[in-house]
Amino acid sequence: MVYQHGFYDWAAGAPVFAALLQVSLPILSQSISESVVPNQWKMAVIIPAPKVAKPTQPGDFRLIFITPVLSRSTNDISSEHIFIHLSKPHQTA
Repeated sequence: MVYQHGFYDWAAGAPVFAALLQVSLPILSQSISESVVPNQWKMAVIIPAPKVAKPTQPGDFRLIFITPVLSRSTNDISSEHIFIHLSKPHQTA
């Protein structure tokens, strides 16, 4: 990431974002159109983060789930489309 005065410099990061979008958009589109979620997107890395200074039992940990970006992106896009569809008034016969 490129930071400038504590804020993300979107102009400097734009070429990287454009390249990532060019690669990931066809993958996201195919996943949505085929209604298939790749197995790799269903995996998460779980990191136990201690809640207290000296954890001694399982309840002393908070679980942090690291999930794939493409999985989260697909979920966000799908959720938005479902919300828009359900928000529209529908005619009944």
